Amino acid sequence: MPSPPARKPGVYTYMAPWPIYALAWSVRSDKPSRLAIGSFLEEYGNKVELVQFNQETSVFSTDARLMFDHPYAPTNIMFFPSEEGGLNRDLVATSGDYLRVWEIHQERIELRALLNGSKNSEFNSAITSFDWAGFDPRRIATCSVDTTCTVWDIEREAVDAQLVAHDKEVYDISWGGGERVRLGLWGRLGQGIRPQGQGALNDHIREPPELPSAEARMEQG
Repeated sequence: MPSPPARKPGVYTYMAPWPIYALAWSVRSDKPSRLAIGSFLEEYGNKVELVQFNQETSVFSTDARLMFDHPYAPTNIMFFPSEEGGLNRDLVATSGDYLRVWEIHQERIELRALLNGSKNSEFNSAITSFDWAGFDPRRIATCSVDTTCTVWDIEREAVDAQLVAHDKEVYDISWGGGERVRLGLWGRLGQGIRPQGQGALNDHIREPPELPSAEARMEQG
């Protein structure tokens, strides 16, 4: 009996049916090589699709039942940040007009939570990005064009903490060590710290260093 052909390293391409903006790899051990892909269409109706890469055949496969509608183009996508698949729900989160958490089933994907950080309105400023805390998967930190950063407890579907000290839009955010989050502001880099047991973030903004002028560089040279 002939042995199966050896897999060859290389670049494998999946052609989505629309322009792509956001994507994420699944980290679940029982769902290896799975991608979530978000469309970039200049209209309200957009899509998120799950794509599976078969490492034995080097082929991407799709299932129409694992594609769902998304209002506006998703600005970021992340799977539940845990390799353990048995006890954890199969979740994926997206950002855009709101933070949404979706649950993936064998033959469908359903919305589990829609999180709105605006207390005084049913409308929400655009969420530019988010990061799911690997050390505590209950928490997702989001950033927004309204200058706020919000830490969500997705189990309670409630705001855990909010930072409102910025004077410009915040375009990126990520968890660092412990409960420290790193913030990508317009032209600046900041850090926010959420102390244990407190409901606010202490903000530390670091301005970028000033670059020497062309004349100064010439004199130094």
